[in-house]
Amino acid sequence: MWPFGSSKPEKDVTSELPEELKDFYKEVTPTKQRVTSDSKDERVAKILNRQKAHYTHELDQFKRDYSAQKASAINCAELQAAVLKCYEGWSFFGADNCSAEIKRASKCNELQERAFQKLRYNDCYSQRQCSAIRYLVDQLFIKNFGQLGENVNDESQVNFEKDLDNAFEKVWK
Repeated sequence: MWPFGSSKPEKDVTSELPEELKDFYKEVTPTKQRVTSDSKDERVAKILNRQKAHYTHELDQFKRDYSAQKASAINCAELQAAVLKCYEGWSFFGADNCSAEIKRASKCNELQERAFQKLRYNDCYSQRQCSAIRYLVDQLFIKNFGQLGENVNDESQVNFEKDLDNAFEKVWK
């Protein structure tokens, strides 16, 4: 007998929960979240199957030249330039050690790489779509966090994630 399961039918967990938690449980149940992510995966797979005949060596080269990490670095180039500019005037005994600029630049890379994963950048089927995803991620970053990433907080990150979810439907249609 398999130790992690049983042949008995599963009973509904919500029957044991208080009334105020039932709606919350239905909203955040793990099986519901898995289904929504699976539907995104299915959508991407269906579109990729449809576009398979249009895949070219140029697109393959483009994907190698502009990986998610490189696209993120390009999108965050202004923040990297701010770090370099800070170091130009930096002295060993100075009070400012450029840590704020470094944090903003690394947070930019982290947020953008996560956004590229969420929008399935590595699965894009044309240069046009790849470029659209890069542009969209950059615009959503500026909209939610500011030109130089100065407004990174929990609320802006939640709004960024919501905008990415809404953008997924537009990018993968």
